[in-house]
Amino acid sequence: MGTQGSVINRVVYTYPVAVLAVCIIFTIVVFMLNGWYVFFAYNKYSDAATIDITLHKNIGKIIHLDEILTMSARMGAVTGDPMWEKRYKIHEPKLDSIIKKTMELVPDSYESSVVAQTDTANIKLVEIEKRAFNYTNAGKLKEASAILFSNEYESQKKLYKEGMDKIIASINHRTDEELTTTKSQMIVLSVIGAFNTLFLSFTWIFILLLLKRALKQRSEAEAAIIKAKEEVETIVIERTHELREKSQQLEEFNRNLEKRVFEETEKRRLQEQMMIQQSKIAAMGEMIGAIAHQWRQPLNALGIMVQDIQDAYQFGELDDSYISKTVEESMHQIQYMSRTIDDFRNFYRSSKDKELFSVVKAVRNAISLHDAQLRHSNIDYRIDVTTNEDLEVNGYPNEFQQVVLNIISNARTAILEARTDGLLSNENGEILIDFVYNENKVIVNIMNNGKTIPEDIKNRIFEPYFTTKQTSEGTGIGLYMSKTIIEKNMDGMLYCTNTERGVQFTIELAAVLNKDILS
Repeated sequence: MGTQGSVINRVVYTYPVAVLAVCIIFTIVVFMLNGWYVFFAYNKYSDAATIDITLHKNIGKIIHLDEILTMSARMGAVTGDPMWEKRYKIHEPKLDSIIKKTMELVPDSYESSVVAQTDTANIKLVEIEKRAFNYTNAGKLKEASAILFSNEYESQKKLYKEGMDKIIASINHRTDEELTTTKSQMIVLSVIGAFNTLFLSFTWIFILLLLKRALKQRSEAEAAIIKAKEEVETIVIERTHELREKSQQLEEFNRNLEKRVFEETEKRRLQEQMMIQQSKIAAMGEMIGAIAHQWRQPLNALGIMVQDIQDAYQFGELDDSYISKTVEESMHQIQYMSRTIDDFRNFYRSSKDKELFSVVKAVRNAISLHDAQLRHSNIDYRIDVTTNEDLEVNGYPNEFQQVVLNIISNARTAILEARTDGLLSNENGEILIDFVYNENKVIVNIMNNGKTIPEDIKNRIFEPYFTTKQTSEGTGIGLYMSKTIIEKNMDGMLYCTNTERGVQFTIELAAVLNKDILS
């Protein structure tokens, strides 16, 4: 017993607030349980009383409506007035409805045979009364009166009344039982509540005495703590001097760290500039190849025209009409080559400020630069615009075209690799570009049916210097710069997914809904 007391003392001394909280919670729980039991008993009695009151009211209505039906039938048989049949038909549905509701409320404890007997008697009474009305409508008032005052009708009325009396008696008996049970429960709950109150009173007295002793011990401990605090302050002064020296050393370290961070940041900025320059050089190489493809056909046409001039001279066909036609066709080819140069020069001109531009037009301009290479590689491309929305965004049109050009170039490489691996024939290369307007966003999907991207490297294709091509064919910075342009410079998103047919690159940009905000 002494050991248990010392344990309780230590607990109260160490955790006085916790002990007090536990006592409060325990008290609240006890009172809540008592309250719940009282509430449960009250609700149970209240529900039963409500049902019994409703049953009493319904039975009163049933008796009243039954008398109305009986009186209407008999008055109709005596007078032959059709008004009584109308009155009967008005009140008959009401009686059926109230009987149905009453049957739903009758507890399972009531005798089902009594309920069935009463319901059967009511059905037979209604059948007899309807037969009487048929006689009345046929002018046979005596026959109608005879069946309404017959022994059969009176016996069914008697059975119906006896059944209703039994149901009423059963309801009254059930109400008395519920009241008696509730009173017993309340007495038991009162006894339990008194015991709980007494128990809690002794518990609180015991806990308060322990808390008083614990507070005394704590005050003594606080005095000892004050003394120890003074000793600690002396030690703190000594340690403060040491910390001051350490702080000075830390500040010196931070100054060196800031210098290193600045140097690393500058180094990273130079690396990014170098990557951008490499990206431009790589794109320039692709553009030179594209220009060569774009110029091949007009150069061939000019060569044929020059040779044809020599033949025309030899055969005497070199007249003014021939020369005018040749000059016109030659100038057409030369102008085409000049426009090609202008298109490529505009493509490489950097956009200094953001501007409003059409996404569809920018995509068409970008893919036109690759048109000759795609046709040379037997790759079909299709641009689908299925929305009526004005697909305009605020950004850098030339940089956006560079992104599209990078993706088209990767799509062309993927299709060529698929042909090399035997996955595609030479005629089946396809690039599909469609546009979607969704939730104030312009979405550009660029799909190809070339080789898919392996899952183990799909998340790395946007990393700098990562490439699946040979060193001589790719630098690994095209997609990295494309993602930087779309996501950092134009606040959009660029990602790729493998599909059943190949690979899809998706560009998401915010659509410009109100152009006035840009003015």
